[in-house]
Amino acid sequence: MKVLLSVKNKKNLELLVNWISTKYQVAVMEKPEDIGKEFDLLIVDGQVFEEHRELIKSRKEAEGPVFLPVLLVTNREKVRYITNQLWVTLDEIILTPIEKVELAARIEILLRARRLSLETQLMALTDPLTGIHNRRHFFVVAEREMQKLRRKSRSAACLLIDIDHFKAVNDVHGHLIGDQVLIAVAQRIKSCVRDFDLLARFGGEEFVLFLVETDLPGAIKVAERVRKEVAKSPIRVKSGEEIPITVSIGVSAYDGDDLDVEGLVEQADIALYHAKRTGRNRVMTA
Repeated sequence: MKVLLSVKNKKNLELLVNWISTKYQVAVMEKPEDIGKEFDLLIVDGQVFEEHRELIKSRKEAEGPVFLPVLLVTNREKVRYITNQLWVTLDEIILTPIEKVELAARIEILLRARRLSLETQLMALTDPLTGIHNRRHFFVVAEREMQKLRRKSRSAACLLIDIDHFKAVNDVHGHLIGDQVLIAVAQRIKSCVRDFDLLARFGGEEFVLFLVETDLPGAIKVAERVRKEVAKSPIRVKSGEEIPITVSIGVSAYDGDDLDVEGLVEQADIALYHAKRTGRNRVMTA
């Protein structure tokens, strides 16, 4: 994990760098903008804290529900002036002269809390079976992206993807095999899209894909690529069985109208319904 240091006292800074770098990655803050970069623990002294209190507070708020710890290095005389900031902007205090064992313990406790917070947040955003985003996170992020696209008058599209005859897979092979199929299909879909496109498990055997800056013809191309990738070869499960799988896909697009993400998904769902009614293993548009 990465520790960002901003301590004016050269002796204290040197001690901190030497001690912390034996176990963690260390960076020394060179300019205020560094507070906006990626790190897992910020260690500051009183002077830096007073100069950049609002910046530090904003950085912590930007992490949302994820805990980003801030450790203050100060002396006993000054500690009474900052106690009102404890558990607001500051999370822990260490007094000078710094004791190595005490420092190590405080850093470990703070970073352990950080790791747990990150893991909890990941669980809240991720489908536990497939490892892709879950439905709740999809709507939060997709709506945020949609607002950006509206302001810029850019296009967007939505794909709703359903595994054909998945109930039969579960009935014939069992739910554990069905789970392996879901994981494999998710990975095949993921291999067809860009890193910044938003893929999520929508529920059951359905997946949803939000494509930024993509018009309807472009979305159809992506949908056909996904359909062919899933169907190109049977999915080999752990038992050695090979299970042929196809998907049906409904496509909708945003072209400057009043649709929100929910409306875009509803249109894709209507198109998906027609794809399944007209034979499956095909792409249909709203």
